[in-house]
Amino acid sequence: MSETPAEQLPPDANPHFNVQLPTTDAVPEIYCNTASFTVGLYDALIRLGVEVVGDDGKSQSHPVIHIRMSHPHAWVFAKLLNRILDEAIADIGPFSIPDDVLQRLRLEDEYAAMRSLKQ
Repeated sequence: MSETPAEQLPPDANPHFNVQLPTTDAVPEIYCNTASFTVGLYDALIRLGVEVVGDDGKSQSHPVIHIRMSHPHAWVFAKLLNRILDEAIADIGPFSIPDDVLQRLRLEDEYAAMRSLKQ
């Protein structure tokens, strides 16, 4: 990766990562319904995608975005997301997840605990 001198970067760029930061209006809103996670020695990678069913009845996952973050950031992110979801469940009630998905991901116990939060 070639380095761009800091004085040539726009004022909203981070010279340490050579990444131009988008303006608020330029930040895309992305929908996803699939996710996969990889944890490496130095960081964590979240791959978000959209799974669609074609005319032939087969589903395909299409990548939407890859998000890479440090282990500490990923840990805090996960804890905060979990807290926010627990608060939403307490307010609006639990949601449904198909049994086959829960079994495949080995989330039956966590789902049962989540379902009991509102009751």
